[in-house]
Amino acid sequence: MDDPDCDVLSAIHFFRAKSPIEWRFVHIKGHQDRDVNLADLPHQAQLNVAMDTDAKRRLADAAQNPHQFDIPGEAWSLWLEGVKLTGNMSDILYAHVHGKEAASYWEDKSDVNTEFLSAASWDTIGQAMRSSPLARRTFVTKHSAGMCSVGKFMKRWRERDTDECPRCGMPEDSKHVWKCQSAAAELVWQHAIIKLEAKLIELDTAPDLQMLILLLLDNWRYDKFLSPSLPPYLLLLAQQQLRVGGYRLLEGWLVEEWCTLQQRFYLRIGSKRTGKRWLIAIIKKLWDTAWDMWDHRNTVLHDKTSALQQAGNRAVNREVVRLYNALKDSLLPRKDSYLTRLSLFDLLNKEDDVKQAWLQGARLVWSNLSGSVQGSYLRGMRQCFRRWIDRSGQNV
Repeated sequence: MDDPDCDVLSAIHFFRAKSPIEWRFVHIKGHQDRDVNLADLPHQAQLNVAMDTDAKRRLADAAQNPHQFDIPGEAWSLWLEGVKLTGNMSDILYAHVHGKEAASYWEDKSDVNTEFLSAASWDTIGQAMRSSPLARRTFVTKHSAGMCSVGKFMKRWRERDTDECPRCGMPEDSKHVWKCQSAAAELVWQHAIIKLEAKLIELDTAPDLQMLILLLLDNWRYDKFLSPSLPPYLLLLAQQQLRVGGYRLLEGWLVEEWCTLQQRFYLRIGSKRTGKRWLIAIIKKLWDTAWDMWDHRNTVLHDKTSALQQAGNRAVNREVVRLYNALKDSLLPRKDSYLTRLSLFDLLNKEDDVKQAWLQGARLVWSNLSGSVQGSYLRGMRQCFRRWIDRSGQNV
């Protein structure tokens, strides 16, 4: 039901199954009459030319007098608001059932009304999503919704004690990942913009559209105002895009007018490329730019976490060495001798949780030794030494 012309295909399969004729498939090269006189072609090639001519005639008639109807033999037909669905039914039905609900959700999330949201080229965005890896689709969806593992939510979910950005220390939400002004983030941004510009050039992007994309990104990141001196058609396009949301440009929410203007440019330079394919490529490249910033942020975060963990491990190991040597030189009660049963080398090579558990017990035992048993032992030694001295003096 998602194949193009599924109604025609359904009817063909129906009549073929009922036909008493045994059908065999033969490939016939198309348009052979371009190089050879029609009368000189084999019979099957002549039939193919006749079929092609009839199909073109019917297609032209349908363009002049569009109408839809049930096809004899098709298993069933599905009509939506007076229009027959002949392919891509899953997406069309999903949009029809959930479209208003989804638009309402994004309207609440984006502070943008439904009228402006409808200006985004959702069909093109959908194609860009379908042609992207699952990991990238997940990344785009989470960041567009704002529900991702940034500081704001990590603190809310009690995964971290703070909502600070690992790069600059400011409160971090999904937008901040792309607007972070730390020196390292700025370098990553500039490099990502260079790659985006190279892609725009590679795709023969209209120079004015190329300039506007880069300008809008720069204005949003650095909180600049849009220049009113732009040509009227570019100013109108920029305003349409900004109504959808400046930051949404980086999320690929491009309005349809981008595609229209780029298609005109391709026609003007005689290119066989299409504005729609261009728009899909640009949306995916913008996602690459967003991903570069996210990936750098995660690298900084985990490097810091690793450095803190390493520093913590060194502190734990120093404490283990100090207490182990102190206990080893003490007269431990038999019940506490397990603390020095392992060699120091083996103990230091245990997992962190094992060393932490050992430290907890060792601190308690050492505290008891220092306050009671160890003190009593030392007092006893002093008394014995004093008696020995006194006895030696009497014998002199």
